Amino acid sequence: MNTPEAKKKERSFALSLPAFVRGGEAGDPAFAEQAEVAAMSAEEATLKLRSRVRIGMKLHFAIHVPRTFFLESPLEMALSGTVVQIQPPLFRAGDDPLVRLRLDRSYAILAH
Repeated sequence: MNTPEAKKKERSFALSLPAFVRGGEAGDPAFAEQAEVAAMSAEEATLKLRSRVRIGMKLHFAIHVPRTFFLESPLEMALSGTVVQIQPPLFRAGDDPLVRLRLDRSYAILAH
């Protein structure tokens, strides 16, 4: 039966990858910072950000993928998305908030 509960759930992977994030649109102060990708799926990414963002704001970020045994040369993956949720730190007061983005369909993979 095709019910909303039976809808296929998207897989999300917990990560801890460094990323360079930038944002700021008309009316928003521009920022750029080193951040962390905490989780990612085909449609969403969760970032730990120090900078103030708002729901609906567009962010651009790049993830550096280092050379490995299987990957002959390092890569950089450039993505963008729109902020859909801001979650305050859960455990410690000094932790960065988690910012969930709905990813845009376009991305770029650049070889170094």
